[in-house]
Amino acid sequence: MSEWREIGYLRKGESFDYEYQLSLPEPLASWDVFDYWERERINSIRDNVRGEDVLFDIGSEVGWMSVILARFCKIFLIESSGYFWPNIYQTWVRNVDDKPVGCFYGLIGEKSDIFGDLKFDWPDEISGEMIDKNSYQYLHDHQGNINILSIDDLVKKSKVVPTALNIDIEGAEFLALKGAKKLLSENNIKIWVSIHPDLMVRYNSNKESVFKYMADLGYKYELLAVDHEEHFYFRKK
Repeated sequence: MSEWREIGYLRKGESFDYEYQLSLPEPLASWDVFDYWERERINSIRDNVRGEDVLFDIGSEVGWMSVILARFCKIFLIESSGYFWPNIYQTWVRNVDDKPVGCFYGLIGEKSDIFGDLKFDWPDEISGEMIDKNSYQYLHDHQGNINILSIDDLVKKSKVVPTALNIDIEGAEFLALKGAKKLLSENNIKIWVSIHPDLMVRYNSNKESVFKYMADLGYKYELLAVDHEEHFYFRKK
């Protein structure tokens, strides 16, 4: 059983007050970057969504940031690593009263490839043991036994239409956006993308291709921050 601890996230200036309090398991709770980690991206999402917005959180990882986002709007959790789902679930139920709008255990890509039944509630994997390390699944090297959906097909099959997207998927950002062409064309979607220029080469893409594609769909971008990756906010012109 993991030890849980209350921690602060996003320190206010030089004080010891924090914007947010949350309950996290060790050793994650002892991570030493919660004072500032991705402040600009979080603040931009906070400032541009409302309570009734539905955000697809694509790349939820171990779920700690998802529970922060749940304070601003409704969340649909999307994560491709089965090992992460026990952490996502336990972190969610300790920090959020309501259920997520939906869950998808699988990869997001340009095209869909379905290997098994689809469900959009908590996956069976939540009953597993929590892990204390990262265990990613990637589009370029998955073993063919995990469901892949485009965002457009996820919308169609789940019957949940998002008003916002938060995408952090280790280089496959362009493929995810290309698989959302119908959604992005027909709606005014608020989009946050964490671009990984060094990892995009796996998928024969680059950030310039993202900018052009989004511009062709009527979206302009704002650079929020550059740290371990590049954070952008896209909205229709």
